[in-house]
Amino acid sequence: MRVTDLTVHAVLYSVHHESVSALWVTGSDRKEVTLGRTKDILPQANALREELSRTVDVAVGKVPLLESFARTWGRELLPPEVIADPPDVLVLVPHAFLHDLPLHLVLTDTGRPLGAVSGLTYCSGMTTFNICARRNPSRRVDPDSWTFGEQGGPRGYRTGRTLRIGGVDVLASSDDAFARLAAAIADSFDGDKVVAADPSGVLATLDRAFAMLSFKPPALADRWDDIVCFVAHGDIDVEQHRFSGLLFGTDSTMAQLKTGFGVDIDGRTYWRKDLPLRAAPTANTRLPTEVLTAAELESFGYSGTELVCLLGCSAGLGRVLQADEPASLAETFLKLGSSAVIAPMWDAHIEPTGKWIRSFLEAWLREGKPKALAVRDATSELLSLYGPQLAGVLTLRGDWL
Repeated sequence: MRVTDLTVHAVLYSVHHESVSALWVTGSDRKEVTLGRTKDILPQANALREELSRTVDVAVGKVPLLESFARTWGRELLPPEVIADPPDVLVLVPHAFLHDLPLHLVLTDTGRPLGAVSGLTYCSGMTTFNICARRNPSRRVDPDSWTFGEQGGPRGYRTGRTLRIGGVDVLASSDDAFARLAAAIADSFDGDKVVAADPSGVLATLDRAFAMLSFKPPALADRWDDIVCFVAHGDIDVEQHRFSGLLFGTDSTMAQLKTGFGVDIDGRTYWRKDLPLRAAPTANTRLPTEVLTAAELESFGYSGTELVCLLGCSAGLGRVLQADEPASLAETFLKLGSSAVIAPMWDAHIEPTGKWIRSFLEAWLREGKPKALAVRDATSELLSLYGPQLAGVLTLRGDWL
């Protein structure tokens, strides 16, 4: 199949005081659809969000509200034609409280979740989507020559990508499953350039200094990594969302205080120390811990990265702020210049996360599929093993290609 043969639709939502509606876009056609009453949908959305925040219940599959959402009222939040005949690729642009809903887990008429049938991506707005698409290096490939799923293998797509990866579990024992997962992901990049926090994958220390090397001002960047992947605990600050971040370790706090970089301004060099903007949320960690926050990245970082994988709990959880801004770590990385982000909408678990991301990379890098279709394949593969609450936690945001 050629990339140009794929059917691509979009659903742009609008939440009003009285009702929830959407604009369904199919090529050059537009259709307005009224989906339901706001006063009926909002309390159900709040209850579902609360259920998905209970990590233990999610782990054991105790998610009756998610099941009800997928089978009943969630189906009403999509145009009936999409449920009956899903497109190859679907771009969802939520609004208001809809940013929190896992619309990719809504069941289609075949009984399969939408995200296991369509290649699906979320984006906070069409302007953001257009920006992500415009800077995506994969769109510089001739789409007519990009084929996949045919005898002889994929052709015409980008190869030879570079990966920056690291993993650390600052809360667990010395047997660091996060570091081992990062090493396993790095091993799947045969022939590609890999920059790892610890090439051996044993007790890796993923620190802020290493992470920030892919998120720096353009003046300090000789080139960008194509893929950045962090395996770490996420910490969500519900009061000041820009202080949400990823928990990284450091072997020596004093050593971190001495690191930094020079910035030339009007012929003078100014030294900026690499200091976190907030303290770690807990002192009960197995090694000194620092937080890489959204605020720090927004105040300093920039990225030309094609894909960022944030394998940290709730890194894709959006908290709507002013002007329908879904504040999340995933959204921050899109604003920094990344074309696409993969992140969990609620707390993820290490084993299904590892299998999901390896399945995704196999479909994207080795089979030459667009990112959204690789996400579809990974979700579909894991559903029978783990159920939607664990297999459907990781989502794609930004450009689908």
